[in-house]
Amino acid sequence: MNKGLEHVARLLNLYGAAGMTARDVRIAAVCHGEADKAVLSDAAYAARFKVAANPNLPLIRYLKKAGVEVFVCGQSLHDLRFKAEEVAEEVPVADAAMLVLVNKQTDGYAYIPAP
Repeated sequence: MNKGLEHVARLLNLYGAAGMTARDVRIAAVCHGEADKAVLSDAAYAARFKVAANPNLPLIRYLKKAGVEVFVCGQSLHDLRFKAEEVAEEVPVADAAMLVLVNKQTDGYAYIPAP
């Protein structure tokens, strides 16, 4: 499991412990660098890592159902030689993680780096 995605789920759970629902907050996650492999489709993940399926996709689907936006950086996809077609359909490919981060902060989001 990707530690950054687990970190996002933990943040969501902390809000829940405070009596808020996922819809009471706005959370966006941007995968980039080595985290890009977490958003590959089951078929692409299985082909590259010789396992049955991507173990991160159930968590991504849970986060998205809870209202979390999940993106992947197109620049790092290219650097790691992943194709946009290999990304799970529920994860949009951003032009660059940096652009998402700057734009979200302009919209009032706080930047919390994941481990």
